[in-house]
Amino acid sequence: MNQQLTFAPADDGLWEQYDQLATRAYGHSIGDITHLREHADLQVATRGGRVVAGGLGLLVDQFFGGAPVPSACLGDGCVAPEERGDHLATDMTAERLRPLIERGAVISTITTSSTGYARRLGWEAPTGVLAWGVATDDLKRSFASADFEVEHGLTDEAEALQRDLARQWNGPVHRPSWWTRWKQDKSNLTTYRFARPGHPTAGLLSLTTMRHERHGMNLVVHDFWAAGQPAATAMLAFLSRHNTRARTITFRRGALPLTPSSFTDSATTAPPPKPGTPGCSASSISPRPYGSAAGRATSPLPYRWRSRTRLAGGAGGCFRSGPERPRSSPPTSRGR
Repeated sequence: MNQQLTFAPADDGLWEQYDQLATRAYGHSIGDITHLREHADLQVATRGGRVVAGGLGLLVDQFFGGAPVPSACLGDGCVAPEERGDHLATDMTAERLRPLIERGAVISTITTSSTGYARRLGWEAPTGVLAWGVATDDLKRSFASADFEVEHGLTDEAEALQRDLARQWNGPVHRPSWWTRWKQDKSNLTTYRFARPGHPTAGLLSLTTMRHERHGMNLVVHDFWAAGQPAATAMLAFLSRHNTRARTITFRRGALPLTPSSFTDSATTAPPPKPGTPGCSASSISPRPYGSAAGRATSPLPYRWRSRTRLAGGAGGCFRSGPERPRSSPPTSRGR
């Protein structure tokens, strides 16, 4: 390792080298390196013409206080196993941030399993990141079908609803035009719209299915955007009957507020649960911590500003989501 390290933006050849390095370092291929090639910035470290470290960066807006804030989102970074132990990850991260700061980023989020270098560079982990799981039978008992029509697919109106609701939370990404297609292809998402007959779309739900060894299927919710309690009730009732093989509904990290109190539906017409059987209230939904809080971190760039929000991860970056801004009639549910 006597040859000097060089940091540089990746051209086509270096991009291909990094794709091969990431596959070796992670132990499996990283699809985002290909899928985000037109949208992401890739910085690499080379030694003797060979790529030994690198990572993707995205410059996107995140909503804070209702306004978009330029954010540098880092992800899919790695260091060659033979190069580890000399703090190359620290230097590489600084080099990855540099072009995004020059383009206007004032805050940064990162997802990492190695927290030491992130803390040295100024990131913090305000809180843990949770997924939520609920038994399908609990949903059936607690939420009856409402007078909402359900339609498959995404429309311009539904995307406008998502943007409007996202502004009312701290942290969601102001999704670029390519974002939804990337996420749909990456996670094989299916999207549904909810609206009362003759009314605009009031709910947006995206989910995927995962095989389960013991009982066949799990449903995983990625997006859960509801303009109010009636829409949220209709969406939960829909989830309860979506797949008879799915015994559990999992709300992916960041898909629901930290404490999903909106899961208590006082207007439901479903019969009450039997004595000793939990209903689908906030207390019966099981939190599933996603690693440790230190694994998700945030850093202001270049200011010493901190926001009391929780963090939710995603490929290509770790996206912050947190307390809702005070509003007279806030939405009851959210997604990333």
